[in-house]
Amino acid sequence: MLAIAVALSVAPIQALPSSMPASQLEGMAPLQLARLLLPAGAAAQVIDGTISRGRSPSPVFVVHLWQRPEPVGPMLCRRRTHSTYFMTSGPGGYVDSDPDVSAQPVMSSDGFASTYPDRATPERCGRVTAFATGRSDGPEETMAAVNLLTAAMAAAAGRSPLRFELQCRAEDGSCGNPRAAMAALPLDAMFGVDFGSSAYRVPNGGNGSGPQSGGQAAAAAVDPPGTPTIRFGMSGRSGHSWFVTLVSSRGRLAQVRMWRTPVIYH
Repeated sequence: MLAIAVALSVAPIQALPSSMPASQLEGMAPLQLARLLLPAGAAAQVIDGTISRGRSPSPVFVVHLWQRPEPVGPMLCRRRTHSTYFMTSGPGGYVDSDPDVSAQPVMSSDGFASTYPDRATPERCGRVTAFATGRSDGPEETMAAVNLLTAAMAAAAGRSPLRFELQCRAEDGSCGNPRAAMAALPLDAMFGVDFGSSAYRVPNGGNGSGPQSGGQAAAAAVDPPGTPTIRFGMSGRSGHSWFVTLVSSRGRLAQVRMWRTPVIYH
């Protein structure tokens, strides 16, 4: 079992401090808050968001504001999220029943989603709910990782021999047919891309499929720098989560390592 802290990959856009009573903030709609915190152009693109109370002795509110998703590739959508915290400026604890809270610097992140096997359109992108974030300083790498994943899924769904090694290990029995498991990955649960895959290696005993079937020795090797691992949230009856590492060599996908395990998200 893994324990993972879920965090945004973010880049600062603009700090627009604003102070208000906590009760006023809780009563605001996300679109109202967008007009208060964001430049007019960005605020006009916000379609929804969340305002939630965080876990802290003093009032802390977590705000996420979502812009309208848009197609950025044949089967790829992008959604920009603006995030901030509202916090009390005084000492810890509830200083009064309705303290003033102030916005921290607003941050932005781009999330990417796949409409595979369908073409990305504004309408389809608008229906997507799961967007994967990656490096804030390199969104192109996140886009490339998502595209590489769906290309591997398409190959697994076909009938031709795979041109990459496929390893699969699942603690709930989902790897009885590794190729079928790869083809049916739950894209609606995809939420993150990491670019340091050492923590996501398939444990010894994983199933293998492909030209180098069962190549556990290959999994023990050091992956090339920047190797992406796609993270998925809970899915299926077991509620376990997939981690899919995509290893490229000489410009092509050489190995896919799939690991499904129970995860505690916090």
